[in-house]
Amino acid sequence: MTSSARCCTTTRPAGIARAQQLAAVALADLRLRYDAESALAAALVDPKALAETTDLSACHGYAGLARIAHRAAAEASWHN
Repeated sequence: MTSSARCCTTTRPAGIARAQQLAAVALADLRLRYDAESALAAALVDPKALAETTDLSACHGYAGLARIAHRAAAEASWHN
């Protein structure tokens, strides 16, 4: 896969779930927030999604996933 064909982590399942979590917080929608956080947890252990992560970079790789997971966990509904 060439670098131009790589997909940014923000458009993969983990990034989409994080965006949904942020939207749920802004809307004060607890159900959407729970669903988004559950989707993120599932994405972080999904073999297919992880197989698409091919490097360590913040935009396309494991560093991006780690950042998404860290930020989402800090704002997770069980935390508040």
